[in-house]
Amino acid sequence: MSHDDMSNSSGFNEAAASFSWNGPKKAINPYLDPAEVAPESALSNLITLYAADNEQEQLRREALGEQVWERYFFNESRDPVQREMEHDKLISRAKLAHEQQRFNPDMVILADVNAQPSHISKPLMQRIEYFSSLG
Repeated sequence: MSHDDMSNSSGFNEAAASFSWNGPKKAINPYLDPAEVAPESALSNLITLYAADNEQEQLRREALGEQVWERYFFNESRDPVQREMEHDKLISRAKLAHEQQRFNPDMVILADVNAQPSHISKPLMQRIEYFSSLG
């Protein structure tokens, strides 16, 4: 049986017409708005939601990146004005402590103990507090 015989037979035409991919195709005009042409489907809704979710995730990541930048890379230690203010505060505290130590020798001892590492200063401070509580 040849191809011409099959196309002329009524069984072949009926079988071809029963499948949707064998039917005539609708022409698509590229100049029309795609929203007008394409019917809305569950898949298109899902794709739209996925795209919106991706956009929100991208915005969230950018905001998080900005927070990380602000926290770790643009802090007051890199700002010269802020650094100068912190330095001035530190100097004024040191001057104040020096003035207090001149009039109170106990402050010299406490400052020396506080300058030590914590594993040394902690037990010493506990002993100092104990003896000061005695009287």
